[in-house]
Amino acid sequence: MVLGRGSFEIARTVQREELGMAKRTLVAVVAVGLVAVAPLACGGGKNLSRGKAEDLVRSARPWLAKPFDSLTISSEQFEKGARVGLWSRNGDVSPEAALYIKSVGEYGGKKMLLLVDTYRVEFEVTGITDAPMSEGKVKEIEYSWRYIDLPIIAETFATSGGSGGLLARLYDDGFRLAGGDSWVYSRDPYAASERAKDLIAELTKSIAERRDQEAAAKAAADRARDALLAQSKTPTKRATRFMTLTGLYRDEKYEIALTDVSIDDGVPLPAWRAHNVWFGFIKDFKKGTQLNTVNNTVKPCVNVHALEHGVSVGGGYEFASEPERDAFFDALTLELAAWRAKYSSLLN
Repeated sequence: MVLGRGSFEIARTVQREELGMAKRTLVAVVAVGLVAVAPLACGGGKNLSRGKAEDLVRSARPWLAKPFDSLTISSEQFEKGARVGLWSRNGDVSPEAALYIKSVGEYGGKKMLLLVDTYRVEFEVTGITDAPMSEGKVKEIEYSWRYIDLPIIAETFATSGGSGGLLARLYDDGFRLAGGDSWVYSRDPYAASERAKDLIAELTKSIAERRDQEAAAKAAADRARDALLAQSKTPTKRATRFMTLTGLYRDEKYEIALTDVSIDDGVPLPAWRAHNVWFGFIKDFKKGTQLNTVNNTVKPCVNVHALEHGVSVGGGYEFASEPERDAFFDALTLELAAWRAKYSSLLN
């Protein structure tokens, strides 16, 4: 804006006055229309209209104009959904709820639902007031907000909306944003429709029925596995017997029995060493040799690596000759392969 000669004179006068006198002079000038002053943006002078305040809110939150597919929910509402089975506490969405909810997660320390359908947020300026000690140059804008077209599944978990606020400072061209931004969720729940309540009831019932079916199926599978496990430990044919050496304190032969489910140590082994090696415990086995501590000679053996709950239950089976060792090794190879083929499901 270009000022005329008279206006320059007024400006020079204002500069010479003290601040209070300058303000009074400017008011007088405006009042008598001696100079044309361009209107301030967002409401001229110190006045800020609600329409202009809404423009400021929109500029501070441009995403309000876009559709939303995520919904922030409280920890209590998250637990509510987990209890009825819509999602797990790990955030896994149930098959029934997946028609309405893509995922459940956390962002910035808040629980959130990612929805299949979108909704909008609408706000309204509810008040404009002068900030304390600002002489009208800083305005506090308060507004309320609410959900529009909220997806039916979200009605049960949303709040009734909330409130917000921001500050606007007066400049020569009008009010501009000056921070103080806040966005608060109401503690009041959203007024869910009857359709929304019916949907939750239907989903809860479907989830409960599915869980019952899954529990029954698991119980049946567990019973079948227990029966198969018992069967896998019960010999079904006559055992093949082999002579081995103790290799401990005396060079003495003893008998072991190879069944179609286990290796059974016999007597006269010391009681602390006698045990049964179930095929399900065997990890691997191989031919080898080991030192006989009684006569300090090397004897052929079959080393069986077997673990029962992490504890070794196998060992080295020592034989007087290689043919005896090889016969045991070949028989164990055939019996174990047949057992694993029959009870492969137990190995998973």
